[in-house]
Amino acid sequence: MLAQFPRMGSQGDGAQIHKIDRQALQSLNSLWHTVPHCFYRAAMLRPIVFLFISNLFMTFAWYGHLKNLKGASVWIAILVSWSIAFFEYCFQVPANRWGEQYFSLPQLKVMQEVITMIVFAGFSVWYMKVPVTRNYFFAAMLLAGAAYLIFHDNSRPQA
Repeated sequence: MLAQFPRMGSQGDGAQIHKIDRQALQSLNSLWHTVPHCFYRAAMLRPIVFLFISNLFMTFAWYGHLKNLKGASVWIAILVSWSIAFFEYCFQVPANRWGEQYFSLPQLKVMQEVITMIVFAGFSVWYMKVPVTRNYFFAAMLLAGAAYLIFHDNSRPQA
């Protein structure tokens, strides 16, 4: 039996004994200690997801006009790009604020650059129809090396 609790409105003298299985309590206790860890991991992913979304807007703002607005004046391209960049910042600012809780500033910056390379590669191939070259791949590998180095630096200052 897991637990015996008095029924609401029972006519007892209030001295009923509550019996709780010790093993059930230990299971609940171990579950309780894993929940915050899961939420911590999920919360760490939120800035990364927001940085990906931000980079989609940023990449379109920076390069989309080269395909869509070739015949438009430069001022139209600027206004359209700024309009798109507004949405980039709507995701980028919260991403960095949340990310600062889990990552150092250099880690955030290098993560941003890695995400930018990934998003740009997809944008380049699928939207602009420009293939990714061997040199782009090697540059991405160098950036992956930078990410390795920055994420293995354990000298994060404590706030």
